Amino acid sequence: METGRTFVEMLGVLAVVGVLTIGGIAGYRHAVDRIEANELLAEVRNRAVLCSAELQASAQPCGLSEFDPNWRGYVITSNELINNR
Repeated sequence: METGRTFVEMLGVLAVVGVLTIGGIAGYRHAVDRIEANELLAEVRNRAVLCSAELQASAQPCGLSEFDPNWRGYVITSNELINNR
């Protein structure tokens, strides 16, 4: 009598491991996307608060110099804010 696993059993195990791996990668990517979206929203919120305060205080375009100049998102210029009010 032989002992051990059959080829079909090993293929079944590999299939289950593959499905779990794909699910883990998808979950990780979803988490990273949510983190990046939350960072983007925080940056936009901070810029909006700063511009709003500066425009109310002086009615001059805000410089946003204290924010990261390498920010990858869309930057709304002060002129766009003034023109869209």
